[in-house]
Amino acid sequence: MRAKVETRGLGKAFRKADVHVEALRDLNLRIGEGEFVGIVGASGCGKTTLLRLLDGLLEPTSGTVLIDGRVVTRPGPDRGFVFQQDRLFPWRTVEGNAVLGPELQRREIETARRLARAWGGDVCFVATAPGQGARFEVHFT
Repeated sequence: MRAKVETRGLGKAFRKADVHVEALRDLNLRIGEGEFVGIVGASGCGKTTLLRLLDGLLEPTSGTVLIDGRVVTRPGPDRGFVFQQDRLFPWRTVEGNAVLGPELQRREIETARRLARAWGGDVCFVATAPGQGARFEVHFT
């Protein structure tokens, strides 16, 4: 089965002044269409960095991110990302912020709404939607 989401030797390092932080090193990951993968870890272990790399919001220091076999070089309409903090629009609920992207694109929002209702707390997850073609969603609640 071809991977819907794949990383090959993925790494990300940050530098601030004299401090070098390696957030991810040599991460190899394969997620098939319809699979559900939970990413759970302590604060600061690289969960959000991974999601930002998958979405194309960050450029890897090393390695590659592929969605449907295509290299991710920037954000695209086939992916979405709900930031760690639910304050995108503070007057909206977490659910309201989670469905904002599909809502603005005048797309079906029930899947995003259902996922936002089903998950809470400090858990991030990646879900691919079966039968949705190249559609890929990244959610963080």
